Amino acid sequence: MSDTPLHDPREPRFPVIVKHPTFDDIKSNFGAGDYTRWLGLTAASFPAGYVFGASPQQPHSARIKLHRHVAVPSMWVTGMLGSLGGFLWAYQNSSFRLQGYASNPVETEKAYQKQQGVFLASKKFAGKKKGPRFYKEVGLGFKTPKSAIDGAYVDKKCPFTGNISIRGRILKGVVLSAKMKRTIIVRRDYLHFVKKYKRFEKRHKNVAAHLSPAFRVKEGDVVTIGQCRPLAKTVRFNVLEVEPASETKPINVRKQFRQF
Repeated sequence: MSDTPLHDPREPRFPVIVKHPTFDDIKSNFGAGDYTRWLGLTAASFPAGYVFGASPQQPHSARIKLHRHVAVPSMWVTGMLGSLGGFLWAYQNSSFRLQGYASNPVETEKAYQKQQGVFLASKKFAGKKKGPRFYKEVGLGFKTPKSAIDGAYVDKKCPFTGNISIRGRILKGVVLSAKMKRTIIVRRDYLHFVKKYKRFEKRHKNVAAHLSPAFRVKEGDVVTIGQCRPLAKTVRFNVLEVEPASETKPINVRKQFRQF
């Protein structure tokens, strides 16, 4: 028999987002799964009530009478009860996630996510929806994005909200891949001069850069990256600015040559 003590069901197992959530907090925390449960239970309740009201065991003439007197009211009553039950189900799940009794998509890491040097339990922010948040200007003429100021993400490698300083080279390139978590591959094309033939040849370099959650990028976007301290084995740059690519004219990043 294991010596591990059993978890007290009265104590939250996951990080607590809001200890005593209000109706607005719970409603705003509704996710896609909550709406799916709500709408799915509502959609299933109407036909279930109709089938229950118009029982197929009755003869055909009796079923017509039941349809008029029982089936339609049964369908509406069961549908309304199903809709109410679906909403309460979604409401309960959302409340449990906020209070730490269920896993929350906001808290997916093992450690509780908080900014370094920010005291979350300050009395100055008691009773307020928005807590304390640290952000800064990186300098060099780059503006801090609004999503970094108003957002709720925590990223210690972010140049706007983390412990990162931008110094050294500032480069521009095209996003080649954005499949990794908070890291992108930037392609930089350049011309190499071959002295023997007195000609230029096309070459390129792929650079790994950290992508802050303040930005949303896709393949083909033009990004400005700045050099920072080593963040990983191959990551030495951080995204500072994004120029979205055209949605109507997608480009093949590997075949198109672009110099910056």
